Amino acid sequence: MKFRKIKKRFLEKRYQSLLKEPEVKKKPVHQKVTTVGILGLETISQNVDLQQLVTNTFDVRNPKIYSFRAFSKDNESSYKHFSENDFDWKGNITDSSLQAFLDTEFDLLITFFDQKHLYAEYVTLLSKATFKVGYAEVDSRLFDMEVKTEGKDMDAYLNEVKKYLVILNRMDG
Repeated sequence: MKFRKIKKRFLEKRYQSLLKEPEVKKKPVHQKVTTVGILGLETISQNVDLQQLVTNTFDVRNPKIYSFRAFSKDNESSYKHFSENDFDWKGNITDSSLQAFLDTEFDLLITFFDQKHLYAEYVTLLSKATFKVGYAEVDSRLFDMEVKTEGKDMDAYLNEVKKYLVILNRMDG
């Protein structure tokens, strides 16, 4: 148990230092959204089919989804979930499917967590997506666009995201 706290502390330090580094990557200004990545928490994805919701709202095919779930020995290994055990004590990714998700240059990464969550925030930071969208309640340094919605209405959140993507000419209305 003590090891987990130490590991989490190191991860927090690495996360904070990466946030301070200036971003070097050049992002296309008006690239249309064709590929979408979804990052969330298992508690949300258990109740809502995020993949179908995003597909219907944005009219995209096959968005990739990855969710955080707390580690349990009872959980089966999954290519759609990551846990605190998928990081070493230095904050490096140890799971190859999570690393592949992060290395994918999605046109849009939509995050579905509306409160501070170290592991989800860290994965968002490491993602190579060209445009990242998230809730305003999290950390503004992570996202290119933040959305504030009342309650936990996923439809309202996604419709708001789509509305601004159309305004930014990254999506057709």
